[in-house]
Amino acid sequence: MAQIDLKEAVVRIFDGTLGEAILASTPVDSDLTVTAKSKHVGSDKISVELIDPGVVGPISVAVDGRKISVTLAYAATAITSTAAQVKAAIEADTDANALVSVALETAGAGVVEAIVETTLDGQKSITIKMGEGNLTYSEHRNVEFTRDRGILDTVRNADEEPMDVSMDATWEYITSSTGGTPTIEDVLKKRSEAAAWLTTADDTCQPYCVDIEVWNAPNCTGIEDEIVMFEEYYYETLDHDLRAGTISTSGRCNRTEAVARRELNADIG
Repeated sequence: MAQIDLKEAVVRIFDGTLGEAILASTPVDSDLTVTAKSKHVGSDKISVELIDPGVVGPISVAVDGRKISVTLAYAATAITSTAAQVKAAIEADTDANALVSVALETAGAGVVEAIVETTLDGQKSITIKMGEGNLTYSEHRNVEFTRDRGILDTVRNADEEPMDVSMDATWEYITSSTGGTPTIEDVLKKRSEAAAWLTTADDTCQPYCVDIEVWNAPNCTGIEDEIVMFEEYYYETLDHDLRAGTISTSGRCNRTEAVARRELNADIG
């Protein structure tokens, strides 16, 4: 693959809100609330569907990427799966259980209905216009060498160091107007239209931080897309160039390395 041109890539910043979806059926006590488990996986790319198979069979779960498909149990001429049974089936599937948690209306005794693919909603994000900008990052590894009477002897890993991340992006306004899309600076500072954003830190008592995601899709047949995640980014400097209309931010992530994955026709997030 050639070098990544960020003008052609998608760069997104998102917060730590755990997206959710309510799968509501008509019978009493049959509603399900499905919630994303990880702050570091785009909740808006997780979806769930409940399928009426139309033929006799047991309940089953299949996961394709981040799409969870539950084929409901069917007997005679009707669906027989209760909400509690759907919850148990999702929790029993390793891949589905890694993506979401499921809560019942009460006991979950009601029989559910078929529900079309529903995407988890609520996680906040903005897509950044990079222009001629760039994103760079540095990973650090401390290694400690010990000597035995002056001769090199053993080696061990020393203290971990946070990853450095710097990014240059195009901006039009420093802050957003009421009811508008938050700006990069709003998002980094948790203010204005981003005042309700939640931290992506696992420990919510820590200072506010965000996740940055870069999705490079070469659009070449047979060439995999690559998604690189920079989790728990804390900005430390913001530099503004009014003439160029650019904003530069540098800071560190509470991680020792970036998280990267590759796949054909990837879905960002």
